[in-house]
Amino acid sequence: MPDQLKLDVFVAPMRSMQGAAAQGAGDDPMWSPMSSTLIHGASQAVLVDTLVTNDQVDALVDWIEGFDVKLTTIYITHGHVDHWIGLARLLQRFPNARGLATPEVVGRANFEATHPPLAAYWQGIFPGEVPAAPVVPEVLDGTAIDLEGNELRVLNVGRGDTEHSTVLHVPSIDAVVAGDIVYNQVHMMLAETDPRTRRVDCRERHHRGAQSAHRRVRPQARGRR
Repeated sequence: MPDQLKLDVFVAPMRSMQGAAAQGAGDDPMWSPMSSTLIHGASQAVLVDTLVTNDQVDALVDWIEGFDVKLTTIYITHGHVDHWIGLARLLQRFPNARGLATPEVVGRANFEATHPPLAAYWQGIFPGEVPAAPVVPEVLDGTAIDLEGNELRVLNVGRGDTEHSTVLHVPSIDAVVAGDIVYNQVHMMLAETDPRTRRVDCRERHHRGAQSAHRRVRPQARGRR
Protein backbone atom coordinates (compact mmCIF):
# COMPACT_ATOMS: atom_id res chain seq x y z
CA MET A 1 0.00 0.00 0.00
CA PRO A 2 1.45 3.44 -0.90
CA ASP A 3 2.70 5.65 1.90
CA GLN A 4 0.48 8.54 2.94
CA LEU A 5 1.45 11.73 1.16
CA LYS A 6 1.82 15.13 2.79
CA LEU A 7 1.39 18.60 1.36
CA ASP A 8 3.27 21.75 2.40
CA VAL A 9 3.19 25.28 1.00
CA PHE A 10 5.97 27.83 0.64
CA VAL A 11 4.85 31.45 0.36
CA ALA A 12 7.05 34.19 -1.06
CA PRO A 13 5.79 37.53 0.28
CA MET A 14 4.94 40.61 -1.74
CA ARG A 15 8.07 42.36 -2.96
CA SER A 16 9.09 45.48 -4.86
CA MET A 17 9.70 45.61 -8.59
CA GLN A 18 10.71 48.20 -11.16
CA GLY A 19 7.81 50.20 -12.55
CA ALA A 20 6.19 53.58 -12.95
CA ALA A 21 6.78 56.08 -10.19
CA ALA A 22 4.24 55.99 -7.38
CA GLN A 23 1.41 58.50 -7.73
CA GLY A 24 0.68 58.52 -4.02
CA ALA A 25 0.82 56.52 -0.81
CA GLY A 26 0.44 52.79 -1.39
CA ASP A 27 1.08 53.08 -5.14
CA ASP A 28 4.63 51.74 -5.19
CA PRO A 29 5.26 49.03 -7.83
CA MET A 30 4.88 45.70 -6.02
CA TRP A 31 4.73 42.08 -7.14
CA SER A 32 2.05 39.81 -5.74
CA PRO A 33 2.83 37.25 -3.03
CA MET A 34 3.12 33.77 -4.55
CA SER A 35 3.29 30.18 -3.42
CA SER A 36 4.78 26.85 -4.49
CA THR A 37 3.39 23.57 -3.19
CA LEU A 38 5.42 20.48 -2.25
CA ILE A 39 3.65 17.12 -2.29
CA HIS A 40 5.91 14.54 -0.67
CA GLY A 41 6.06 10.97 0.53
CA ALA A 42 8.67 8.99 2.44
CA SER A 43 11.53 9.70 0.03
CA GLN A 44 10.28 11.55 -3.07
CA ALA A 45 8.47 14.80 -3.84
CA VAL A 46 6.69 16.75 -6.56
CA LEU A 47 6.79 20.56 -6.62
CA VAL A 48 3.94 22.52 -8.18
CA ASP A 49 4.93 25.82 -9.83
CA THR A 50 8.12 27.79 -9.38
CA LEU A 51 8.59 31.28 -8.03
CA VAL A 52 10.08 34.19 -10.00
CA THR A 53 13.28 35.86 -8.86
CA ASN A 54 16.59 34.21 -8.05
CA ASP A 55 16.37 34.99 -4.35
CA GLN A 56 12.85 33.59 -4.14
CA VAL A 57 13.91 30.37 -5.86
CA ASP A 58 17.00 30.02 -3.65
CA ALA A 59 14.84 30.33 -0.54
CA LEU A 60 12.43 27.76 -2.01
CA VAL A 61 15.30 25.34 -2.66
CA ASP A 62 16.58 25.66 0.90
CA TRP A 63 13.06 24.97 2.17
CA ILE A 64 12.66 21.87 -0.02
CA GLU A 65 16.00 20.48 1.13
CA GLY A 66 14.75 20.62 4.69
CA PHE A 67 12.29 17.81 3.93
CA ASP A 68 15.11 15.38 3.06
CA VAL A 69 13.33 13.98 0.00
CA LYS A 70 14.31 13.58 -3.67
CA LEU A 71 12.58 16.10 -5.91
CA THR A 72 11.55 14.14 -9.02
CA THR A 73 9.12 16.49 -10.77
CA ILE A 74 8.30 20.18 -11.03
CA TYR A 75 4.77 20.47 -12.40
CA ILE A 76 3.68 23.74 -14.03
CA THR A 77 -0.03 24.55 -13.83
CA HIS A 78 -0.23 27.12 -16.64
CA GLY A 79 1.87 29.11 -19.08
CA HIS A 80 2.39 32.45 -17.34
CA VAL A 81 6.09 33.21 -16.86
CA ASP A 82 5.86 33.72 -13.11
CA HIS A 83 4.90 30.06 -12.68
CA TRP A 84 7.81 28.51 -14.60
CA ILE A 85 10.68 30.99 -14.97
CA GLY A 86 12.27 29.60 -11.80
CA LEU A 87 12.77 26.23 -13.53
CA ALA A 88 16.27 27.06 -14.74
CA ARG A 89 17.56 27.78 -11.26
CA LEU A 90 15.65 24.91 -9.66
CA LEU A 91 17.10 22.42 -12.14
CA GLN A 92 20.60 23.65 -11.37
CA ARG A 93 20.04 22.63 -7.76
CA PHE A 94 17.94 19.53 -8.57
CA PRO A 95 19.47 18.24 -11.84
CA ASN A 96 17.62 14.91 -11.72
CA ALA A 97 14.20 16.53 -11.56
CA ARG A 98 12.06 17.19 -14.63
CA GLY A 99 9.88 20.19 -15.35
CA LEU A 100 6.57 18.96 -16.82
CA ALA A 101 3.33 20.48 -18.12
CA THR A 102 0.52 19.72 -20.53
CA PRO A 103 1.19 20.32 -24.25
CA GLU A 104 -0.94 23.47 -24.24
CA VAL A 105 0.91 24.91 -21.23
CA VAL A 106 4.28 24.11 -22.82
CA GLY A 107 3.13 25.88 -25.98
CA ARG A 108 2.17 28.99 -24.01
CA ALA A 109 5.43 28.89 -22.07
CA ASN A 110 7.43 28.69 -25.30
CA PHE A 111 5.53 31.70 -26.64
CA GLU A 112 6.18 33.75 -23.52
CA ALA A 113 9.87 32.72 -23.49
CA THR A 114 10.46 33.80 -27.09
CA HIS A 115 8.13 36.79 -27.51
CA PRO A 116 10.46 39.84 -27.35
CA PRO A 117 8.06 42.25 -25.61
CA LEU A 118 7.33 39.71 -22.86
CA ALA A 119 11.00 38.91 -22.38
CA ALA A 120 11.76 42.62 -22.13
CA TYR A 121 8.95 43.07 -19.60
CA TRP A 122 10.34 40.48 -17.18
CA GLN A 123 13.91 41.70 -17.53
CA GLY A 124 12.62 45.24 -17.03
CA ILE A 125 10.68 44.70 -13.81
CA PHE A 126 13.28 42.35 -12.27
CA PRO A 127 16.60 43.44 -13.85
CA GLY A 128 19.35 40.89 -13.19
CA GLU A 129 16.98 38.83 -11.02
CA VAL A 130 15.50 36.38 -13.55
CA PRO A 131 17.22 34.09 -16.09
CA ALA A 132 18.17 35.72 -19.39
CA ALA A 133 17.82 32.29 -21.06
CA PRO A 134 14.80 30.68 -19.36
CA VAL A 135 14.07 26.95 -19.39
CA VAL A 136 10.53 25.87 -20.25
CA PRO A 137 8.89 22.63 -19.06
CA GLU A 138 8.77 19.42 -21.07
CA VAL A 139 5.51 17.89 -22.25
CA LEU A 140 3.95 15.52 -19.72
CA ASP A 141 3.26 12.08 -21.18
CA GLY A 142 -0.28 11.30 -20.10
CA THR A 143 -2.54 12.91 -17.53
CA ALA A 144 -1.04 11.80 -14.24
CA ILE A 145 2.19 11.81 -12.25
CA ASP A 146 3.16 8.89 -10.02
CA LEU A 147 4.53 9.70 -6.59
CA GLU A 148 5.47 6.61 -4.60
CA GLY A 149 2.49 4.69 -5.94
CA ASN A 150 0.08 7.59 -5.51
CA GLU A 151 -1.56 9.10 -8.59
CA LEU A 152 -1.45 12.88 -8.98
CA ARG A 153 -4.08 13.71 -11.59
CA VAL A 154 -3.71 16.60 -14.02
CA LEU A 155 -7.08 18.22 -14.70
CA ASN A 156 -7.59 20.72 -17.50
CA VAL A 157 -9.98 23.41 -16.30
CA GLY A 158 -9.97 25.82 -19.25
CA ARG A 159 -9.54 29.48 -18.40
CA GLY A 160 -8.22 30.63 -15.05
CA ASP A 161 -6.32 33.88 -15.39
CA THR A 162 -5.16 32.48 -18.75
CA GLU A 163 -6.36 29.81 -21.15
CA HIS A 164 -5.43 26.11 -20.85
CA SER A 165 -5.04 26.30 -17.08
CA THR A 166 -4.75 23.10 -15.04
CA VAL A 167 -4.93 21.94 -11.46
CA LEU A 168 -3.25 18.96 -9.81
CA HIS A 169 -5.59 16.65 -7.91
CA VAL A 170 -4.18 14.40 -5.18
CA PRO A 171 -7.03 11.98 -4.39
CA SER A 172 -5.19 10.07 -1.66
CA ILE A 173 -5.13 13.16 0.58
CA ASP A 174 -8.24 14.89 -0.82
CA ALA A 175 -6.23 17.89 -2.07
CA VAL A 176 -6.21 20.13 -5.12
CA VAL A 177 -3.26 22.37 -5.99
CA ALA A 178 -5.09 25.02 -7.94
CA GLY A 179 -2.44 27.35 -9.38
CA ASP A 180 -4.15 30.56 -10.48
CA ILE A 181 -7.65 29.10 -10.42
CA VAL A 182 -7.83 30.14 -6.75
CA TYR A 183 -6.57 33.45 -5.34
CA ASN A 184 -6.29 33.99 -1.60
CA GLN A 185 -6.69 37.63 -0.51
CA VAL A 186 -4.94 38.79 -3.70
CA HIS A 187 -6.76 40.41 -6.63
CA MET A 188 -7.07 38.09 -9.62
CA MET A 189 -5.26 39.05 -12.82
CA LEU A 190 -7.89 39.99 -15.42
CA ALA A 191 -5.63 41.40 -18.14
CA GLU A 192 -6.37 38.59 -20.59
CA THR A 193 -10.14 38.84 -20.20
CA ASP A 194 -12.87 40.90 -21.82
CA PRO A 195 -16.49 41.56 -20.80
CA ARG A 196 -17.62 38.29 -22.36
CA THR A 197 -15.02 36.08 -20.67
CA ARG A 198 -15.57 37.86 -17.35
CA ARG A 199 -19.22 36.79 -17.30
CA VAL A 200 -18.52 33.81 -15.12
CA ASP A 201 -19.94 32.46 -11.91
CA CYS A 202 -17.64 34.02 -9.31
CA ARG A 203 -19.43 32.62 -6.30
CA GLU A 204 -16.95 31.57 -3.67
CA ARG A 205 -16.23 27.85 -3.78
CA HIS A 206 -14.52 25.90 -1.05
CA HIS A 207 -12.37 22.79 -1.18
CA ARG A 208 -10.84 21.53 2.00
CA GLY A 209 -7.46 20.94 0.36
CA ALA A 210 -7.29 23.66 -2.31
CA GLN A 211 -4.01 25.60 -2.43
CA SER A 212 -3.80 28.89 -4.31
CA ALA A 213 -0.70 30.18 -6.08
CA HIS A 214 -1.17 33.87 -5.20
CA ARG A 215 -1.83 34.29 -1.52
CA ARG A 216 -1.03 36.47 1.45
CA VAL A 217 1.59 35.27 3.89
CA ARG A 218 0.25 33.64 7.03
CA PRO A 219 2.41 32.82 10.06
CA GLN A 220 2.30 29.07 9.41
CA ALA A 221 2.65 29.28 5.63
CA ARG A 222 6.32 28.28 5.49
CA GLY A 223 6.14 25.51 8.01
CA ARG A 224 4.93 21.96 7.77
CA ARG A 225 1.25 21.44 8.34
